[in-house]
Amino acid sequence: MSKLWRALSGFFVEDDPPKQFSKNTLHEKPTILVIDDDRSLLEAMRATLGQAGFNVLAANTGLKGLNVLRYAPSQVRVVLLDFGMPDLNGEQTLAYIRKLSPSARVIAITGSAPATLPSGFRDGVDDLVEKPFASDALRERIAALLLNRKEAVAA
Repeated sequence: MSKLWRALSGFFVEDDPPKQFSKNTLHEKPTILVIDDDRSLLEAMRATLGQAGFNVLAANTGLKGLNVLRYAPSQVRVVLLDFGMPDLNGEQTLAYIRKLSPSARVIAITGSAPATLPSGFRDGVDDLVEKPFASDALRERIAALLLNRKEAVAA
């Protein structure tokens, strides 16, 4: 067990899932988890994706996102993951997402040029969207991933 995983395991100490995890809510519509340290982006994504019919969970750090995912690993269908975050960056967070919820689709949302991102992160995500992005385009890419359409993935 890695040092980081032991540290993460110690972080996951809550006994009850957060109140936002209603069994009925999670099964009614696809659940999207947004992990980004930009609080204004989190709120915008919560509103935009919520209006589009998704159940949206949000976390402003990789650790918090993993804690959220821990309570609903099979319900979270898509994770929108920022690369540049304090503590755990996107690549580190992605490695734990794949362990906690291997079936979740991951879309990287980043302000960095794709070529500057580590290959482990670029190759590990299902799609990559550069900031700023159009809300409609993001919703379409999420829908395409949920339908498992290969053309949704950016080259």
